[in-house]
Amino acid sequence: MTKVCSRWVPYLLTSDQRHERVQACEELWAPYSIEDNDFLFRIITGDESWMYFYQPESKQSSKQWTRADSPPPTKLKQEMSANKVLYSFFWYHKGIILKKPTPAGVTITKTYYANILENELHPEVKKQRRGLISTGVILQYDNAPAHTSHLVFSTIHKLKYELFRHASYSPDLANTDYFLFPVLKDHLKERHYND
Repeated sequence: MTKVCSRWVPYLLTSDQRHERVQACEELWAPYSIEDNDFLFRIITGDESWMYFYQPESKQSSKQWTRADSPPPTKLKQEMSANKVLYSFFWYHKGIILKKPTPAGVTITKTYYANILENELHPEVKKQRRGLISTGVILQYDNAPAHTSHLVFSTIHKLKYELFRHASYSPDLANTDYFLFPVLKDHLKERHYND
């Protein structure tokens, strides 16, 4: 018997992109080698994901064991709901600090994102992780254009946060892609919501 699933091929990095990735890793290793786990506890990861009002069972969760000589099973493709909400999540090693639904018709722009950091995330960090403000918040998120604007960088500087450098086209997934979104979407899978 064999377990069958699609094959994933990562993006191939150029030598400059690989060099940039090595530099980013060295920048992360330096403070960790000094502070150890205290460094990791200062990290707040941010990311966005669409939450559908109905999400069918994933291909991964519908895998089946079959005999090697048997044809792969077939399944009717189900469509996700057309209704969806874009959520922004910020979380740390013990849980979610902020979950923010984006209002209908609003896109995440540099102004919107800077506003979330200053007026929503920062007060939540003060409330939930009081000591972190004095030791220093380290933000980690991807290179989306709204996240890498001068306005967002100046907001981060004003809040006295540090920022992890995320290498372009990094083959690494964000922490949210491993630990948050799969668990959350698995919990919501095959449930129907109206609003």
